[in-house]
Amino acid sequence: MRPNILQVLLLAVLASLLWACSTNKNTAASRRWQEFTTRYNVYYNGSEHYRETLKELEGKYEDDYSRTLLMHPAEARADQQLPQPSGDFKRTIEKMQKAIQLHSITKKPKRRSGDAKDKAFRAREEFNPFLHNAWLMMGRSQYFNGDFLGAASTFFYISKHFSWLPDVVEEAKLWQARAYLALDWLYEAENILTHIKPDKLPKESLREQYDFDMASMCGAARMPRFCRCSRVPRPKPMALSETGSISCSGSSTHASATGSRHMRPSRRPGREAPPIIAPNSTPA
Repeated sequence: MRPNILQVLLLAVLASLLWACSTNKNTAASRRWQEFTTRYNVYYNGSEHYRETLKELEGKYEDDYSRTLLMHPAEARADQQLPQPSGDFKRTIEKMQKAIQLHSITKKPKRRSGDAKDKAFRAREEFNPFLHNAWLMMGRSQYFNGDFLGAASTFFYISKHFSWLPDVVEEAKLWQARAYLALDWLYEAENILTHIKPDKLPKESLREQYDFDMASMCGAARMPRFCRCSRVPRPKPMALSETGSISCSGSSTHASATGSRHMRPSRRPGREAPPIIAPNSTPA
């Protein structure tokens, strides 16, 4: 009987520990446990699939040199007349949705003090310190899968619900603009990019993402206010192809005038974007 009693006690202890670290509790222990299980379980499996699929998408795509080249092969998914890239990110999206559903902590912690720091912490909408990575990867996977509107919705949600993480918010805004550019919603992308100051971006990767978006805007929008031409003071809106090379304002990215990925014509330049709502992939 003694081993059975020990087994029961051990199971009881394990059950109490799991309950203490569940998403229904918001303690330092539960936050760290959910961070650990998110990072090294569901997120890890999804990120491995994401890297493999992205490598396949970028490595196997063949450009159609009889047409204007794209900034990235994923943009071909917006035009079925172009050669379509391989690779399906559906499994990564499902893994990120699962991570959010299983490991999100939204319950408010107990109030410890009335100071500003404690109030700011309690005002957060998500308390799993790693979960923003799952949201970002889900948005990127939606983008590379050709669901540009879904990606824009996801990145908009991130920018509004992770305000205490300024780097994450900036990255989400840049990806949201990139999704709008893939849809040729140029004025929606302009509204985002004109409010971002590249010299204030804290990471080199974010500055490179900004350069990418601005280069795409220079070519796709054909809007001279976005670009500074390196050979003439200001190119005419419909004569960018005659100006030699261009560089984006505030950016070090340069593009050749002909045969360049940056010179993508706009298919729907005046289309108005519908209101963006929070993604439906996760429970409220």
